[in-house]
Amino acid sequence: MSGKITGDEQYRLRFAQAYVAARAKRPGARVWNPALLPEGREYRWYMKKCLHVILNEAAPGCVLVLLKGWNRSPGAVAEWAAARCVGMKWEVY
Repeated sequence: MSGKITGDEQYRLRFAQAYVAARAKRPGARVWNPALLPEGREYRWYMKKCLHVILNEAAPGCVLVLLKGWNRSPGAVAEWAAARCVGMKWEVY
């Protein structure tokens, strides 16, 4: 999942809603939710975690779930670009 977190006080709610929608659309799918990562780390730490999942842990056929407004988040844009480079498909929720 990828979307704006920095500066969005409602990000946990928005990610939870997207998680539920993604699981409903793809029953049994594993959905990785970065909004559940621990708070208080540096931005770079979060980006490294998210890009690591996209580049190293995503199984073939994985889909990147993008939250509406993702294109206004530099981090989400970077994650989308990385996913696109490795041939991962994406959907906006």
